[in-house]
Amino acid sequence: MTFGVRIAIIVACSVPCPALAAPWTTQLEEPPSLTNPLVVESVCPEDPRWPTAEQGAGRDIRITLPRDRVCQPKEDADGRLVSELGGTPENPAHNIWVTGGKVVNVHGQGNLKTDKGSALLRFRNVAGGKVMVEGVHFDGRGTCEDLVNMVEIGPDVRFVFQNIYAEGAGHCGKGGTHGDFIQNQGWGKPVPFTQPEVKVENATVRVLGQGTFLSPRNTGHGVSRLVLDHVTFVAEDRLQNPDRKKGIGWVMVWQDPNTPGAMLPRGGVRLLDVHIDRNGKSVPYPSWPTPIGERNGCARYGPGSGVTEGTWCWGRPKDGLPVDPDMVGLSYDRSAFLGLRVGTQGPSDRFRRRVVDFTIPEPRARALRDKLEENQRK
Repeated sequence: MTFGVRIAIIVACSVPCPALAAPWTTQLEEPPSLTNPLVVESVCPEDPRWPTAEQGAGRDIRITLPRDRVCQPKEDADGRLVSELGGTPENPAHNIWVTGGKVVNVHGQGNLKTDKGSALLRFRNVAGGKVMVEGVHFDGRGTCEDLVNMVEIGPDVRFVFQNIYAEGAGHCGKGGTHGDFIQNQGWGKPVPFTQPEVKVENATVRVLGQGTFLSPRNTGHGVSRLVLDHVTFVAEDRLQNPDRKKGIGWVMVWQDPNTPGAMLPRGGVRLLDVHIDRNGKSVPYPSWPTPIGERNGCARYGPGSGVTEGTWCWGRPKDGLPVDPDMVGLSYDRSAFLGLRVGTQGPSDRFRRRVVDFTIPEPRARALRDKLEENQRK
């Protein structure tokens, strides 16, 4: 057996280095412009300082999650996580920006049939603005809560999720709840076409229950437009599900499965550098609508699928996962994804730097470390 260590070497070149592209996009959408915002720093949903609906009514909201502790939302009497952010039905919030931190469900899964699902982060009563969530690590710990969801969302809202690591949304079986990475539940009176747009840039999603559940319905459920940009879904072990009889659910849904004439996002679906890594597991439901076939390991969609650009492919991206857990959460730095930090930076005026990542046997690694330390002392 060969033992080794995994090391990263930063190489500076006065000429172009060999192409080792970052597995994430640096072309990130800008955060929302906030007007007279309600600002609350280093706050978790379980804290007394978390904004109430009344405090957020009619306001822009700026939230930074803590970098020195993990958020652990409380449960209500029905087993729902308490983590809502937004305004009131009469006076919804507008632009919201949430940054950094880690949010974990520490309560475990209760009764598979009667416990009501919520989310690690839920947006309610938002209209006429942009909601951005960036740099967050969500961990449902194998429970049937959504990781992020939205309810009672008004018209003209865009949700942008950037630089996200998500895991642990489970499957509780027929008659119970299931967890999704993102779901807009709608909830409300039948008001057609109030679905928001949803855009995800740079995300690694470990799929246990379902991934994105965003099929439009006339109750406001789903999305009006969907963009997935540098997103990789990784299949988890189904035995981590609360209902161990259930396997992995749908990875991506943008039309209600098995429903003739079901709505599609009217603004279309763009799939840009999207991958599904089976990870040695069974993934029977990669998407709905289903592809009409595959070419070179990538899905092919026909007319009527809603897909206006791109596709998804099996396997991991050749340059690695878009987001690792140590890049976000408590140590999140947006500049790392913009190519402005050592170890992840793009070209500068004089140098190009790249990270070369590989495993070598321990004796050689020790000698190399000694040599690097000697050079640093000079």
